[in-house]
Amino acid sequence: MRRFVFGLVCAVGAITSVGVSTDARAASTMPMATVTSKMIAAYGGKDVLDSIKTSVHVVALTVQGQTGTITTTIEAPSKFLQVVSVPAFHATVTTAFDGTNGWSSDAYGNVKALTGDQLTTTRCNATDITHAMLHPDPTIVFAVQPNQTVDGKSLITVLVSEKGCPTVTLLVDPQTELITRYVSPLQTVDFSDYMKGPLGEIYPKTVVITGGIGTYYTTVTSIQDNVPVDDSIFAMPASGQSPAPAASPAPSANPSSQPI
Repeated sequence: MRRFVFGLVCAVGAITSVGVSTDARAASTMPMATVTSKMIAAYGGKDVLDSIKTSVHVVALTVQGQTGTITTTIEAPSKFLQVVSVPAFHATVTTAFDGTNGWSSDAYGNVKALTGDQLTTTRCNATDITHAMLHPDPTIVFAVQPNQTVDGKSLITVLVSEKGCPTVTLLVDPQTELITRYVSPLQTVDFSDYMKGPLGEIYPKTVVITGGIGTYYTTVTSIQDNVPVDDSIFAMPASGQSPAPAASPAPSANPSSQPI
């Protein structure tokens, strides 16, 4: 549930939600605090989740029939560097946020500071929902809503409202307490094939992103936790310099992920 799954929005464009209906007869009666507590436990527990200060995630995807990767370096609670690479297109695109400022570089290596709506979108995407649940923030509000039905299954519905950001919806499986779908004004993201990560955290191995420019199927191929990260990688490169690559942790730093 950490920010990396939601960070995929930086790599994919405008998206609309589909296939969701409200089930007024199955409105959740659980207080938000109970839902939050169950979700934290399902994702590995407070101690495990709070122990992860940095991480590097590698995700495989296919774009127009060509394979690519998304490598995201994260430092809690909101810093990240994301590199999207599609070798067949000779394209590498980088997006970064240092907690206050954001920047990006295009396929030609042109670096620019993010401003206006682009900076707001990047800041909102950088929010670590796990951190917000573990450490309540008055600018981020969670609220239980009437259940919604997806593919015939009634799901707990949680609205996440962050000051200055669009409201997003989390659809949670009441049996596992894990998120099955994330819906925002820009995208719908479906999560499945949950695995146990290096430190015992639970994460979705398969992530499907659906929107106006199509559907992208992605697979998490690598997760490394608590790796050394130089904060300078999040800062915008000086004029004429190339963006820093994502961190490259030693393969032996953590054990392999396991099915749950």
